[in-house]
Amino acid sequence: MVPTFSRPRPPKAIRWPRQPPRPRDRLAWNWRYVPLVILSRRDISRCEEARRMPAVMGIDQTLRSLRILQGVFIFTIFMYLYVISIVPHQPAELAPAMFLGLAAISLGSLAAAVFVRKRLVGGALERLRVAPDDAVAIGNWRRFTILACVLVETIALFGLALRFVGADWAHVAPFFVVAIATMVLTFPQRP
Repeated sequence: MVPTFSRPRPPKAIRWPRQPPRPRDRLAWNWRYVPLVILSRRDISRCEEARRMPAVMGIDQTLRSLRILQGVFIFTIFMYLYVISIVPHQPAELAPAMFLGLAAISLGSLAAAVFVRKRLVGGALERLRVAPDDAVAIGNWRRFTILACVLVETIALFGLALRFVGADWAHVAPFFVVAIATMVLTFPQRP
């Protein structure tokens, strides 16, 4: 017989959405039936109301949210720099193939971000200039702007990874400079 560990039974309110099978041994409890989030009926009704509301934002709300989001991306790059400054650096011999590989991937990421900005975001902005209330164009503008920000953010992440591997500032700084400059130069503008 395998010994079981005693765990306290959760209150009855936690055993939602379904009742677990009654264990033979009262000391055993199957924790997979315990929900991670406990919602009241009022919270569930609010979620249902929110699901019925239209998810389309206007140009002004989308522009504001994109500016806030891009500002957060820029802030995270500065947070990476702060982390690099407080974590003790352990210099190590950096393989040239690793540096060149990450640099090539970063250039590819930068090219992909520029492509997304020019072609996909540009196309959505052109459609918004013609029809400002086009929900599909607003969604594409938001989606592709976020994608471009993520692609630029990866450049800073590669610089962070190089620093943790043991690279010096001469190898790491260009990654952060390119990421910050690209984020600042491509800040969202009103269509």
